[in-house]
Amino acid sequence: MTFLSILLRYKKTVVLVTMAGCVISVAASLVLSPKYISTAAFMPAGVENELTGGGGFFSNLGALGETYSAFVRVRRNFIIDYIVRSRLMSTLMSEKFDLMTVYGVRSEEEVREKLMRATIVIVRDEGVLEIGVESENPVMARDMVDAYIGYIDSILVSMSVASAGSTRKYLEDEVARRRGKIAVIDSSIQDFSDRHGIFAIQQQARAAFLVMAGISARENLLEIERNILERSMKDNFPEMKMLDLELEKIEEQLKNMMEGGEASVLFPPLKEFPEIASGYMSLVSDRMIQEFALAFIMLKLEDARVSESSDASVIRIIDPPYIPGVRSWPKRKQIVIVFTLASFFWALFSILLYEQIKAGLFRGWKEGMSKEKGEENKRTGHFSSDGGLPAGDGREKRLED
Repeated sequence: MTFLSILLRYKKTVVLVTMAGCVISVAASLVLSPKYISTAAFMPAGVENELTGGGGFFSNLGALGETYSAFVRVRRNFIIDYIVRSRLMSTLMSEKFDLMTVYGVRSEEEVREKLMRATIVIVRDEGVLEIGVESENPVMARDMVDAYIGYIDSILVSMSVASAGSTRKYLEDEVARRRGKIAVIDSSIQDFSDRHGIFAIQQQARAAFLVMAGISARENLLEIERNILERSMKDNFPEMKMLDLELEKIEEQLKNMMEGGEASVLFPPLKEFPEIASGYMSLVSDRMIQEFALAFIMLKLEDARVSESSDASVIRIIDPPYIPGVRSWPKRKQIVIVFTLASFFWALFSILLYEQIKAGLFRGWKEGMSKEKGEENKRTGHFSSDGGLPAGDGREKRLED
């Protein structure tokens, strides 16, 4: 029997089963409670500056910097995804909306499981997050998304304030430490100045070189004058002796300036100036470094104090939550189509299976009956010459003829 003949034979059954499946699916789709999804989109504060390259370090690195910056933004937003799925958030949402009653459960863990199944979080590469909630009540779906955003903002603000407080404490300790270093360096500079007779090294060095230049110039003039007098006078003349005496005084002054002596009281010896200047500049540069670090730390400290005392929102809402007007479940058209087709194919399968079973049983019954009859004839010994019919039946048939 062909498939088409079977289908025509049981066409009424197929139609009835298909219609029954269609009716049941329509009734089921109407009985199922509708569900609605409300969504919203937002991004953490500061992402807009990164996207526009406003002072971002990685904006100067081209495509590589953009890729790494996107990776950092996504990793940071995964923290928000974890906050949404945390037990703290589940507890806050359960207390606000009495989710134990709404979901018909008895424990916070069951509430968290159902809430997580009803919550959707999507992290975009641009740093934008989308959050959605599925609920049988469209207004409640909107309110839950709004509550999610509010709790996320408050948690991030509290984390920012706590981080700013910790940073402030560290910076205050660092300010005290830097000021202590500057005080130690000032003490070292004072000791160094007292030991080497320095009170204004730049002015002292300038004065020393000016005095030395003046004395050297005077020495050169006296030597020229002596050379002129040598042409007309002897060495024992008073003028020559006066010039020699003055030249000796000048050489003594230059020696005192170079090596130090009783006459050198306004500045240290000139031969020690490089070493003194090097040591002095090392101390002064250390002090300048500490002052620069202190100024930078003071700026950061003020920022930390402002952040600690600020409760401004740290997220920017792009697409606010809304009351959905179209249900997300059930998809009645798809349910009716799928169940109707399933009923049709189930009817065909059942009919074919029934025909196959029926045909197999009939053949098995015939073969079993023939086998039993043959065994019975064997036991009685009544066989005809043609190998199957009993002998008595054959004789009766011949007598009748």
